[in-house]
Amino acid sequence: MSMPRALLLAGLLAGCAAAPPPSLCSPAETQAGCAVATQLFFGLSRPDGTIVSEAEWQDFLAEIVTPRFPAGFTIFAAEGQWRSDATAAIMRESSRILLIVRRDGEDESGIAALIDAYKTRFRQDSVLRLDVKSIARF
Repeated sequence: MSMPRALLLAGLLAGCAAAPPPSLCSPAETQAGCAVATQLFFGLSRPDGTIVSEAEWQDFLAEIVTPRFPAGFTIFAAEGQWRSDATAAIMRESSRILLIVRRDGEDESGIAALIDAYKTRFRQDSVLRLDVKSIARF
């Protein structure tokens, strides 16, 4: 793709609001216990080279995540790797994975709000979201 076309496409996509993800579970599957396991990947490195501290992460959980998901969630510490589009260098970064198991279609605004809050608070370009169709039983 030529550079002007790529820039135009990137500009058009940047202006689009994120649409809610499509339903993963059919109505029959929902009755049988189908749920969605949403995983959010939060990088801990800021653009200025500083790292989100454990205290800052805990404040984010207490102020933003817990009020939106009081029924519960799980946190995993992780190490990520990705290639920089700008330099083609391999980048490594500590991260946290937030796992929320929920009914399909529920809590979409809460998930969007906490992604936006993290990006704003910690000057992040993105938060990876992965939705997986699951069967949840207790």
